[in-house]
Amino acid sequence: MEQLNDLASTFWGSYIGGDYQEVGIQITKKLVNHWGPIRKVYGSKYFPINKPYRGEITADEFEQIVRENIEQGYYQLFESTFYNPTVTDEVYVNRLKISKRIMVIEEYEGSRPFQTEDPNINRQRTEQLLEVMVDIAHIPEVRELWVGDKWSAFIGEPCFLYRPWELYEKVQDTSANLTVKDEVLELTKKFQQYVPQEVVMNYLIRELGEQNVNEIGSGKIQVQFYEEELMNRTIDVDAFLKEFQEYIDGYMKEKGIRLLES
Repeated sequence: MEQLNDLASTFWGSYIGGDYQEVGIQITKKLVNHWGPIRKVYGSKYFPINKPYRGEITADEFEQIVRENIEQGYYQLFESTFYNPTVTDEVYVNRLKISKRIMVIEEYEGSRPFQTEDPNINRQRTEQLLEVMVDIAHIPEVRELWVGDKWSAFIGEPCFLYRPWELYEKVQDTSANLTVKDEVLELTKKFQQYVPQEVVMNYLIRELGEQNVNEIGSGKIQVQFYEEELMNRTIDVDAFLKEFQEYIDGYMKEKGIRLLES
């Protein structure tokens, strides 16, 4: 029985600048570099889904398919299916879904490939997945990326760790996140203006340990909430994000500034 889980996601409807379809093409081509050819491509203007393209589809073929469909008014949503080569003993299907509200990479095994009886295999697959996701996060337009169904890791700009719930409950609701884009962009701009990255890094390292926090360049960071294996999450992420918000609010209060106006 299939058990759907997210391998990675970003709520870019609330922040992305430029054309999300172009960014989706970039992400897909990066996945081809890591995972090999696409096995199926399909999309739609809304619904129903158009007839899929099947076979071993290269990055160039994929780009041609998508651009032709976009020109015809289709593919406001599109999906690409991969066989993730990290798992060699069976076919491990991963699917990238692109829309103007969200980008998500799904799997259908309940994250079982990361929970084998061999810790070495689990660690290896975790490291390989994070390597791919860091590569995706290097795309400038991808400003936040959450890895794992239960948010085992974060990759992106530190300002996206500051998530006041009164705003981010709408961000994480894909039926509403387009409506709060101006608010999110204003909040992230103020965070970057007033909160030095050094302040964020010092807090994260103190709370999580230096081994779990890395700068990856272009002002982005990688934060791990797990111990060695993706599914071995050791941090309550919701509680941690709330504590981080309280810390930043306290830091800003000393400066007489509120990041998010009531």
